[in-house]
Amino acid sequence: VKKQNLISFDHKTLLLYNKSQQIVNPATKLTVDYLVADTTATLPGIKKNFGYGLLIIDGSHNDTTTSQFQLEAKAQHENFVFWGSNKSIKLKSN
Repeated sequence: VKKQNLISFDHKTLLLYNKSQQIVNPATKLTVDYLVADTTATLPGIKKNFGYGLLIIDGSHNDTTTSQFQLEAKAQHENFVFWGSNKSIKLKSN
């Protein structure tokens, strides 16, 4: 089931997120299993507004921005994977 940028499948939820979707002062954090974020978003903004089991970094933007985002995620011990522009990712539900 897809509703805007929120996708539900097999009792899991996935959110496709970018900076243009910034939420200002949400009443509660939206919690999803997988959050796909492009590197126009900021990690502090994401962490403020969302809870997630796995952060998937969309690497389709420039390499410098993508590398910086990955370094920041590693430094903050985030559970993340990098999704390059020519790669795919398989998500499996338990």
